[in-house]
Amino acid sequence: MKRRKREKSPIKTHNMFVGLFNKTVLFLLWGAIMNLLGNSMFVLKQTPNFALGYKTLELLFSLIYKSTGLTTSFNIIVILLSAAVSAIYAFLTMYAKRAKLWALLVVISLYLVDTILAFIPFSHPFTNRSSYLTSVAIHVVIISASFVALFSYANVITINKQYPNLREKSEE
Repeated sequence: MKRRKREKSPIKTHNMFVGLFNKTVLFLLWGAIMNLLGNSMFVLKQTPNFALGYKTLELLFSLIYKSTGLTTSFNIIVILLSAAVSAIYAFLTMYAKRAKLWALLVVISLYLVDTILAFIPFSHPFTNRSSYLTSVAIHVVIISASFVALFSYANVITINKQYPNLREKSEE
């Protein structure tokens, strides 16, 4: 005897996708935090490992390094640029978490470009094999989560269009 699959109510389905969106969009914030921590660890330890940072910054830092070397000014530039870029990503992520589609699309686009750069192995003083593999893995996880967030966002919008009074019922 086969069991009939119970269909979820629209409210439960809506709430499931809202919860999934809220969890997965925070992966983008995790990327911003990891960028700031990774680049700060580089400055403090002077170890050649930007695995936790954004690849666009890594390329920029390698260009700055060629002109300045490992100086105090280089370290200050690394910290300031890392903080500024992480703040921009965090700001966009917080707007995306508030269901602002433009912010979600902008932060996903920026991270997608960074992910594409992560797959291009380039040589500079900060490159080593383990940091390259770690960086690719982190980028793949974060970009995958961001696409799940986008999928969840689209499902919530679709459910809201099909059931216009759903929001009022789910708040009761």
